[in-house]
Amino acid sequence: MSPAHFIGICGAETRKLFSRLTARLGLVVVAFTAVFTVLFLSWLDGSQIGFSSVDGQGMVNESTLGGMLDLTGASTLIHTLWSRNVMFMGRLFIIALAALSVASEFSARTLREDVLRPVPRWSIPAAKFVALTIWAALSLVVTFLFSAALALPIQGIGGPWGSTILAYIATLAGDMGFIGITMLVAFATRSVVGSIIVPFIFWLLSSIAGLVVLAANSILINVIEFFPEQAAQLQIWADRVATLNLWLPSSGLELWWTAALGNSWAWQSVLVLVFIIGSTTTLTVVVFQNQDVP
Repeated sequence: MSPAHFIGICGAETRKLFSRLTARLGLVVVAFTAVFTVLFLSWLDGSQIGFSSVDGQGMVNESTLGGMLDLTGASTLIHTLWSRNVMFMGRLFIIALAALSVASEFSARTLREDVLRPVPRWSIPAAKFVALTIWAALSLVVTFLFSAALALPIQGIGGPWGSTILAYIATLAGDMGFIGITMLVAFATRSVVGSIIVPFIFWLLSSIAGLVVLAANSILINVIEFFPEQAAQLQIWADRVATLNLWLPSSGLELWWTAALGNSWAWQSVLVLVFIIGSTTTLTVVVFQNQDVP
């Protein structure tokens, strides 16, 4: 198969994906989330909602939410990305679109039309992966443009633009990993229900595992001061737990979190994400190559 032929297959699959109401609705929801986040942050930034705190010398400090936010144009775009990712908007639609473009085509027996065409079998799941990746990339572009159109005139153009751009790139990479997982489940189960429930449970369990490991690391660090005689051993265990967290699936899939905080990417997290993308796409092709398509 020539590259031009494969690009044509990807283009046809992408047009089919975007012809679905769910794909267009997803972009609208992502845009609404970005607009709502910017407007809400702008309201908080200008609000006089305040609270008091007492420092170590007994002095009472008065603060406002607006003063704490310290919003800039770039940081506002980070907040809108947090809304898209933490609220799971992007990946909920990825799950739905994968179920519709794979599992529902098995049920409706429309996938057989693609199989009967004179194209390699691997090109069918590969084209679907590309189409879903294009949707994920476009949803990030929508988030960025709608956020920038509202935030930059209000907050200015200052802020950490380097970490902001990296966070958006890392989000797309994490979405590609999640697309690989959802497609593997969809091809393996051929069930719309299974294609929706299994990836969601996987995301939930991997997130919980990451939070548990982070909590364990925090507990170990905090108890060091109470057990000074075991401080060295406790620090070793805290470092081991922190390293373990870098090898969890959530560390790779949520790589954007590290970039959003302005921290450098851990090579373990990058390796985990590359493994997820490579293994799931390869297994998807293997599963489909050996399937009977009615």
